Amino acid sequence: MSAETISVRIGNQNISVPVFIDQETTLQIADMLNERLQVIENQSTRIDSHRFALLAAMHFACEWEGLKRQTSQETKELVKALSRISDSLQQIIESL
Repeated sequence: MSAETISVRIGNQNISVPVFIDQETTLQIADMLNERLQVIENQSTRIDSHRFALLAAMHFACEWEGLKRQTSQETKELVKALSRISDSLQQIIESL
């Protein structure tokens, strides 16, 4: 993140947040958060902004952890596939 900030509206609050990558990306992230907050609010029988924010944060944290695990697994599979390719190439070279 940069030292640059941008003003965004999240929920009913205008806040200044650090720019992530660029202003457009930061605004897209704020929009995703607002969409998530709206879903949580629509599922609730009472308004509790603090609780909604915590639920949204937890959702994004879980999603991030899931993506990290998926990336790790895909990386392991890629390394295995590259190893098999390397072994095959070595066999071809040795047979020449």
